[in-house]
Amino acid sequence: MIKAEQAQFQTVIIGGGPAGTGPLVYGGWSGRLAELLDRGVALVEQSSELCVGKLSKYQVTANTAASDFIDFLMPEAAAAVFPKTRGSDVYQTLLNQKSELLPLPEIGKLLKMAGEDLAETFSAYPQSELFLGWSVSKVQQLANGQYQVQLLNAQGENQTIQAKQVLLATGGTPTAYKQTGKRVHELAQQAGAEANPLIMSSEELLTESGLQTADMWLNHYDDPQVVIVGGSHSAFSSAWLLNRLEDSDFEPDDGQIKIVHRAPIKVWYESAEQARQDGYHDFSEQDICASTKNVFYLAGLKGDAKQLYREIAGLDEQNKCDGIELLCHASTEQALSDNRIDWENVALVIFAGGYDFSDIKIENPLGGDISLQGHFTGRYVNEQLMVLDSLGNPIDGLFAAGLGTGFSLTKYGSGESSFKGQEHSVWFCHHDMGESLFKLFVD
Repeated sequence: MIKAEQAQFQTVIIGGGPAGTGPLVYGGWSGRLAELLDRGVALVEQSSELCVGKLSKYQVTANTAASDFIDFLMPEAAAAVFPKTRGSDVYQTLLNQKSELLPLPEIGKLLKMAGEDLAETFSAYPQSELFLGWSVSKVQQLANGQYQVQLLNAQGENQTIQAKQVLLATGGTPTAYKQTGKRVHELAQQAGAEANPLIMSSEELLTESGLQTADMWLNHYDDPQVVIVGGSHSAFSSAWLLNRLEDSDFEPDDGQIKIVHRAPIKVWYESAEQARQDGYHDFSEQDICASTKNVFYLAGLKGDAKQLYREIAGLDEQNKCDGIELLCHASTEQALSDNRIDWENVALVIFAGGYDFSDIKIENPLGGDISLQGHFTGRYVNEQLMVLDSLGNPIDGLFAAGLGTGFSLTKYGSGESSFKGQEHSVWFCHHDMGESLFKLFVD
């Protein structure tokens, strides 16, 4: 329960995943966490876990080395905040395999443990409070410039707290393609399909329960076809999982899985020379990171997704993949209308098109809704992570971080200049972004 005398805080963080805990983790490994918690921080997380977010649910391999996930534990200062994590077998295992790409559930075990350490640290700072199992129903800007945050738990209890600044780190929700989904059903019906295909997001499919549901659905068809919409890492991860289903009747061949995409597939390589030697040429100078010289440093496929692309594209002559076919068209409509898609037998359609920001209700002092620029453009924040109103003006004291915010990396000067997407890796949350937020909250 909330301590009545602590209903006033300096900062309220809404969301306990990698983005929300980023400034706290940065404070932990830099030895400065006390500076933040002494000021008074309320961290609100609707689940019972911190730091891990949804990572542990995804049944795929990480697309970055294990070192990126354990880097925050390496400095000696981290031992004071993350003692259990630093002394665990999980940490030692990842440390011994730090250059390898490991399964996300294994990474999730470490981050969950770090969250437990962080939760214990909160108890040592009476000015701060951790609210696990609580969600936020609305945030209201007050006339004095502060914010009032209304909390709700699973038992229906309500609480109200106040703060000078609020960080929205509520995570992203898969982008919904309502019109495209309607078009999918139209195409199936026009082809004479007996039933509409099952439609899922890649986020659903990548979980254990989602993969089981897809497998059972595919088994109802004599010649099941799968269409994956999107050319992102999650699209190829989805195809990778479906192509390797264990104990399943679905063994795709002859292009039973179609990946439809609108632009050339972006693949990561350490250098342009390495890419060309591998037979990959779909990049320009703007796609090469100025600092690392990597090709598609931020946007490129890595790990299992990269290897699957190489097998599909014929770059790996030893392991060719005949079960998956790439269909590239200028628009999604053109791709879905490709006559190589057998809509009569399409059983499953996966949408892998990124994330929308899971924003919450924000009111002005009179109780009216505050409209945000992101509602119209998808860009919720400026380079200082301040939330923008509908006119593009930063709202004092209101910040947002994480998937779907539209945050630009231009401030940090990293990555390829052609990059237009979003980058919120765990490493980035614990370092560059976490440091920026930390300094905003303590200075």
